[in-house]
Amino acid sequence: MQGARVVISLSPSRLEGVLLRARKPVKTAAVELDPTEWAAAWTDRLRPLDAELRTLVKDLGASGLPAEVYHRGPDAIASIFSCPAGGRAAREAASLALGDQVPFDIGLNPSDVQVAIREPGGRRRVARTHLLVAADRDATAAVVAEWAERGALKVVRIAPIDAAHLLWLVQEVCAWKEEHVRVLLRIGEHRSMLGAGKCGKLLVIRHVDFGVEQLVDALTRPVQPSGPVRQANGQPQEEVRLSHTHARQLLASAGIPLPTQSVDEALGLRGSDVLPLVQALLQRCVVETKQAVRFGLEEQDRERAELAIAGPGSRVPRLAEVLAGQMNLPLVPPDTREERDEGVSEDVIVAVEYGPRLNLLPRDLERSFELRRIRRALWVGAGIAAGVAAVQSALAWTGATAIEKKALEMRPGAQAAEEALQRREELLAKQSATAALRQAVESCAGEHPQWAAALRELGNVTPEWVRLTEVVADADGSAASRPTLELRGYAMAEAEGRTPELQAYLAALRASPLVAEVTLGMTQRTRMDLGEALQFSVMVHLVNVPRHHADFNADSIAGVVTADGVEEGRAR
Repeated sequence: MQGARVVISLSPSRLEGVLLRARKPVKTAAVELDPTEWAAAWTDRLRPLDAELRTLVKDLGASGLPAEVYHRGPDAIASIFSCPAGGRAAREAASLALGDQVPFDIGLNPSDVQVAIREPGGRRRVARTHLLVAADRDATAAVVAEWAERGALKVVRIAPIDAAHLLWLVQEVCAWKEEHVRVLLRIGEHRSMLGAGKCGKLLVIRHVDFGVEQLVDALTRPVQPSGPVRQANGQPQEEVRLSHTHARQLLASAGIPLPTQSVDEALGLRGSDVLPLVQALLQRCVVETKQAVRFGLEEQDRERAELAIAGPGSRVPRLAEVLAGQMNLPLVPPDTREERDEGVSEDVIVAVEYGPRLNLLPRDLERSFELRRIRRALWVGAGIAAGVAAVQSALAWTGATAIEKKALEMRPGAQAAEEALQRREELLAKQSATAALRQAVESCAGEHPQWAAALRELGNVTPEWVRLTEVVADADGSAASRPTLELRGYAMAEAEGRTPELQAYLAALRASPLVAEVTLGMTQRTRMDLGEALQFSVMVHLVNVPRHHADFNADSIAGVVTADGVEEGRAR
């Protein structure tokens, strides 16, 4: 079945499966289990559940398909770790935190980390990364893998089912964008989880030891009916003990009843009879939730908090109302999709839709997968290489045939072509020698500034109303950079009563054929003996010219230049 896979969920009360094709559920199946046999099944490496798995696989038509197994094993652990870092640093920190939580060495047992969601930062908010971490004992993972293989499945992923539920909870809480806190309590079949947040920020997340199956187990304890039903001999009805199936049906129909409500007329059970059985569980759930809210939220957030209940427990009549009333929190419906009747519990539907990328395969199976991937890669590489070689051989044979045919056609002119080729080689040799000679000449001669011509040109273009107090010439001797003249001096007014200006002088400098660029630096108005003046500095970039002789070897000179020419110069 191309593109098909199966998702298996294993819990103490149910074995469920969903057949997926193109990532969409196409068939579901479920088998009820006896929770009292759960511990014994794990002791016997899940062999007591082989028949149930084979029945499930047959009903789904999933024999031989890849399988993802989500389970509630005795050693599997999943939790959320939050930190302000991101990337590799966040993953390493989460792995260290996970190592402190589990009672075994995660270096010798399967563990994994994935990013659940990233909270962006803001002006008053630090960006945070929430990571989903999980670990299990290698022996437990091996038991799950062997059990799935005995059921004719190809295991590709093993993970705690709590990992999928945590991933769902974090994403739902972070999707809440309002400014008041929403407390989201997901009541699962065997375990509950609580998350709280506001403005897209996760504030609290923790496990709660409470679930629907715990309520069902509580209802299976002996109870004395108080109703009018009597035995055949007229005596009052003795205490009764409900079966697990009967207790589940009673919880689904009556939920958390009122004291005077009739729960089971045939047995004479009223609400006052069954409420004492479940009250301790309800109280424990309320206490754990209130503690999480109290220690995880600020006082102003607690005052405006609201409660939403989701998961399988949300379908138990009056359970949400009772919990909200005892927690003193207003009850609101969760912002989640409407419940769909898929033929399986919501726990496995969440695993299908929010299945994490975590994978806790046993180490031996992971190594075999790695070897299989390497062998597949080698075979694929060998096939590609063989194909490339075949193509290249065909192309080479075709090319050789074409060349041979062309050579036969060109045989009459082969001698002339050979002579032309020889002349071409000689020409290339001469060109190489010429290029080498040119490079040697350029390295010896190069381009150098002609300082004498530059200073003479400077004297020619400098007007009488400009007084140069200092001329600094500089060049580093390379052709890549241009020589420069740094001019400092004063510009007097061209006529009495006019403001000193430099535009005409700068234009004259730029018009010189020896000048490449003129940059005006500092200007400052001042007053001198002859009147108002403009103090300035100008950077003149000269044009490099080839040096034909070594009459002037100074790399840098400085001097004073007036309109009559160079008064003084010194090498630097």
